[in-house]
Amino acid sequence: VLIASLLDWVIKSYYKINIGVSVFRQLKLLRFFKFTRHWKSLKFLVASILSSLSSILSLLLLLFIFTLIFALLGMQFFCGELNTKKIRTNFDDFVNAVLTVFQIITGEDWNIVMNNAILTMTGKSASFNGFLISLYFVAVTCIGRYVLLNIFLAIAVANISLTDNEKKEIANEESGSIKLLKNINENLALPEIVKDHYSEEGIQSDIEVQSENLNGEFDVCLTVPAKPGENILENLKNPARMLP
Repeated sequence: VLIASLLDWVIKSYYKINIGVSVFRQLKLLRFFKFTRHWKSLKFLVASILSSLSSILSLLLLLFIFTLIFALLGMQFFCGELNTKKIRTNFDDFVNAVLTVFQIITGEDWNIVMNNAILTMTGKSASFNGFLISLYFVAVTCIGRYVLLNIFLAIAVANISLTDNEKKEIANEESGSIKLLKNINENLALPEIVKDHYSEEGIQSDIEVQSENLNGEFDVCLTVPAKPGENILENLKNPARMLP
């Protein structure tokens, strides 16, 4: 932007041509969007708008096709017929027809355009043809303004409400999982006797008792004379009895 501004200044100084590159300096104002990371509500709003861009682009494409169709219909019906002081409010060519349809969709003096079309094609006297002409403008206004433009708002609002519901669902799931873990811990809680048994002191005492029993068992077994032919089951349980 700085280099383009310098080139614009040089061209303007020597050739008296204003390119208007300095307008791009206003892009620096986009830096204010950095503050959205600290403002949660604004950050949430920007994120919801960005997430709905695909739906908005599809709607804009539909609106563009709608404008083209009714611009071509207007050229068929009113080409060269609208005698109005406003140069662009006519259907004499494709560009002006598109601009006129867009003006009708936005609601800017659409009734004046309709009135001019009725007066120039039917005269001041009321007739059935004037009613048919008005149907074109009413259709453009109702479909373009009250349907398509409201769908745009519906997409934005639906996306925001959807994200709100998602947040509530996530919060509910987290609270539910926490409660479930608490219930599991309470149900699986060991009694005090078992806790004492499985404590470090209890485990150590069990090890000592078992070691004493083993030592005593082998000591007893060593004192028993070997009897390979008698009491086979005892010999299998305590092989130490077979020692000489």
